[in-house]
Amino acid sequence: GALGNGGGVEVPIGVLIRMVDRAGKTDIEGSFGSLVDLLMKSFTLTEDTELCNDLMIGIVMKMGDKHLRIIVKRLESLRKADDEKAFWSATARLNRELKSIFLPCYKVEPVMEILSAFKGGKKRGRVEKDDVIETVLEGLDHALRADGHNEGAWCQAEDNRRYKLLLEELGRLLLEGGDEVGGAAGKCLVSLASAGSSDLMWKPLNFALLEACGFEEDAAVRKRGVKCLKEILETLGEEYSSLIPECVPVFAELLEEDDGEIRTLARECVRVCEEVTGEDFKEYLA
Repeated sequence: GALGNGGGVEVPIGVLIRMVDRAGKTDIEGSFGSLVDLLMKSFTLTEDTELCNDLMIGIVMKMGDKHLRIIVKRLESLRKADDEKAFWSATARLNRELKSIFLPCYKVEPVMEILSAFKGGKKRGRVEKDDVIETVLEGLDHALRADGHNEGAWCQAEDNRRYKLLLEELGRLLLEGGDEVGGAAGKCLVSLASAGSSDLMWKPLNFALLEACGFEEDAAVRKRGVKCLKEILETLGEEYSSLIPECVPVFAELLEEDDGEIRTLARECVRVCEEVTGEDFKEYLA
């Protein structure tokens, strides 16, 4: 009743969260259907999606995979009802909290729909898709990091299908996305690299980053590119060493940049490369 009147729903949602927290698994299982109904109603009655997410996580943490899949299926109704904000906020929270446990439920196709619709601030299609892209990228970053700890099983399934799809759009967003979206895409590319496992996978990713490093029209794009490379080199180290020769000429150019931050990032990249290879790069950079 308290949730049904549409006013002041945050208080009863908070009460529900505390009830779920105190309840045992058997209690939650017995009222699972009703709780999920209340959860879905909560998403439609308040804009405080994090409060709804707290309730969702409280329920999920008490139950198993079967119940998680039921909740995920119900969350799909939010997206189908054009409540993109609630759907992607919940998805990002599940990725953050559950990590690799959530990956079997995480679909790449809706993610790709949002990423491909973003055109550097020029709206194409529904406005909501641009409004939620940073939340989508946040959730994707959590998913990719979890996948990296899981040997890239999610990205590499079906002949690296998800990896290839994501790389294409993330590389584009790194160039076109501006400070916020481009920066978030860069974080995802670093996490995507950790989900890779071979030069065959890393080579096109490295190409996308070098393209950003050489983007003449915008120093901010070059900065994002070299920052990503630095983090990948630090994370993967020797595993990435065969791609270092492709990077050196670009580092040489970046060391001549007017922007001091870009020069510093380039020097850091060179330092990591020297540590990884055991070589002195001075002669290559002269």
